[in-house]
Amino acid sequence: MYVFIGNIIQDLIGSDYLSDKPNQHKIADDQSSFSHLNTAAFNGFLSVLRNCIEVLKQDPFQVSVTGDTTFHIAAQGGHLNVVKYLAEYCTKKDVSLVIENNFGKIPLHTAAQNGHLPIVQYFIEVCDIDPLFPDHKQISPLLEA
Repeated sequence: MYVFIGNIIQDLIGSDYLSDKPNQHKIADDQSSFSHLNTAAFNGFLSVLRNCIEVLKQDPFQVSVTGDTTFHIAAQGGHLNVVKYLAEYCTKKDVSLVIENNFGKIPLHTAAQNGHLPIVQYFIEVCDIDPLFPDHKQISPLLEA
């Protein structure tokens, strides 16, 4: 079953702004490993993401079936503003930015694997994350790129 992103945003922000604007992008519903929070992170909807975390008190550290957090999904989506927000949130909550999924991959691996150079640079230069951090197969983000 699929739902339109516009419908999810309407549910989250309580706005009928999008009600007459059809959206061509489809996402898996809540029964998949994606939540509204992760959908917002992947698609770069920073205001929706903030609303999910700050108002609805959704946990960005919950994991998908593969162990990915919202931070991994934001890095995969390639939206630097979302990644920066989540990095600041992690720092504020005293949570490490080196969060491993079930395969030992951290968000830096995910960004490198998907070719998101600005995010890779941010992780290395600003967040001081080691580009040689190995996953479970001993593959570093440097090799993923």
